[in-house]
Amino acid sequence: MSKKRGPPFARFCAGVLAATTALLLSPAAPVSAISDISVSLTGGWDIFTAEQTGSGSYRYGPSVIINADKSVDAWFASPGDGNGWDRIRYRHSTDDGRTWTPDVPVLQGTTGARDANTAGDPGVIKAGGYYYIGYTSTSSADQTDNEIFIARSENPDGPFEKWNGTGWGGNPQPFIRFSEATGEWGAGEPSFVLKDGVIYIYYTVRTIDGSPDGRNDTRLMTAPASDPDWPGRLTYKGIVFDKQGSDDSADIKYIDEYEKFIAFYTTSRMTENSSVLAFESDDGFVFILSNLILNGALKPYLHNMGVSGRENGHINLSDNNFIAYAYGTRHAHWNTYLNPIKFSFDSSVTSRRPGTPEDETSHGPGSTSGADKAPESQKPYYPASAAVSAANPSSQVTSSAGEESGAQTGQDEASLPESAQSAAEDSAAEPPAEPPAKPPAKPPSVEYIIGGVTAAVILFFAVAAFFWKRRKD
Repeated sequence: MSKKRGPPFARFCAGVLAATTALLLSPAAPVSAISDISVSLTGGWDIFTAEQTGSGSYRYGPSVIINADKSVDAWFASPGDGNGWDRIRYRHSTDDGRTWTPDVPVLQGTTGARDANTAGDPGVIKAGGYYYIGYTSTSSADQTDNEIFIARSENPDGPFEKWNGTGWGGNPQPFIRFSEATGEWGAGEPSFVLKDGVIYIYYTVRTIDGSPDGRNDTRLMTAPASDPDWPGRLTYKGIVFDKQGSDDSADIKYIDEYEKFIAFYTTSRMTENSSVLAFESDDGFVFILSNLILNGALKPYLHNMGVSGRENGHINLSDNNFIAYAYGTRHAHWNTYLNPIKFSFDSSVTSRRPGTPEDETSHGPGSTSGADKAPESQKPYYPASAAVSAANPSSQVTSSAGEESGAQTGQDEASLPESAQSAAEDSAAEPPAEPPAKPPAKPPSVEYIIGGVTAAVILFFAVAAFFWKRRKD
């Protein structure tokens, strides 16, 4: 006599359970980091040639605006000529950056003030009829504890009035402060984007090279563009890039046609293997690796780059856009080079890390793919997640300073009236006591979610089938 078989539905549940188990136990296929934006560039030309005599000759950290008439305004950090280590110079072009007007100094430290030592790493945006220049400076004599200051003018070549902590003009005060342990690099290298009435302020926070905690990240604050005193109304959003010592400051723009933020920075700066990385973001907070710029068009030993954009920090794809950067083997004697750059939208592009064979793709944070076998100095660094951004939405933070930000003379901070000094200190952004450094927990994988739901459904119907069988028996 044959053995009685279970109900058909129970046999079906058993089969589904076995199939699901096999699926969950099988190795998952690697998931490649797919980029929407592809970036390419061609060979360019020098726009500044350094003199090889004297103590320094350079134009680094360009901030570049392409105007509606296609003319170009650019600001650079340059030698201070006796009034601080760096000062900011301006120049103009009407032929896509091939020829330029003689550059002129437009911003420098104020004698006896908190920014007396330097004015470097310019970041420029236009909003409400004013050009705003954010810049790195410090009152420290050893080029540490940098902070971010800002000045404004109705004209690209000035005159500029500086933020004093409560308004414009008078004794300059930082609008993003660095109040962590003294002796670190600090905060600086601002980059701006104006979008939907909000000013996005990206900046670096960095420790000294070789510091035990080794922090080097790009952070974000926002401010309402409608308020003429927006430097006093900052909201800290968190870390958007978590980098290493060889990675440079980020210049970030927005592309309307793609509805994407895009960020550029140099890695392995000032070395023969230096290159440029591009990252993209839908929301300006979480960035993924885009198509890597890595070809013979880049100059070696490059650093402190900037990318062109419109006055609001947006890239217009109809413009002849470019990146510009300083390069050279002799410290503080750098040429400045311009590479034309093109963007295309291609969701089939697979990003690769520097030094990675063409058949190996990057798999994102935590990957153990062949891409991660690249030399440490050549790897791009994925940003901390947006959960860090939202971890302390009401707090305010500081920013980090540029590599070549000003020389230090150790002058004392100029005095303010007590009430004004107090207001100035309250209005400047302060860092959280413990900077958000831990990446957020990874979300459950698709396989994990499908497996959990399937197991729950199978369990339900298996129990139902069991009681149905008992009822029939």
